Amino acid sequence: MRIAVTYLDGKINPAFGRSEYFKLYDIEDGKIVSTRVIDNGGYEHTGLITHLKNNGVDIALVGNIGQHGADAFEAAGIELYTGNFDDADTVVSKYLDGTLELKKEIRGCSFAG
Repeated sequence: MRIAVTYLDGKINPAFGRSEYFKLYDIEDGKIVSTRVIDNGGYEHTGLITHLKNNGVDIALVGNIGQHGADAFEAAGIELYTGNFDDADTVVSKYLDGTLELKKEIRGCSFAG
């Protein structure tokens, strides 16, 4: 299984559609066996989901995402959980040990300027 998180300075980037980096976690027998950081491939918004699918992602743990993005994750067959804003490694560890609150709330980000 491969888990992806939006990634910014060690934490989960709250803005999915503008994330420049993703951290990928390869999981075997409920444990992290490897990690790597990839860039966004030059994509934004729903193009990122195709990029993640092409990188073998099964589950995405993100901060905020709009309805259009959530629908694209569903269409791609990638399980999506939202509302994660903590240290990326901590969120993935909580997911693996069953203590992460699994939310599917849809809420986009607003940016000034």
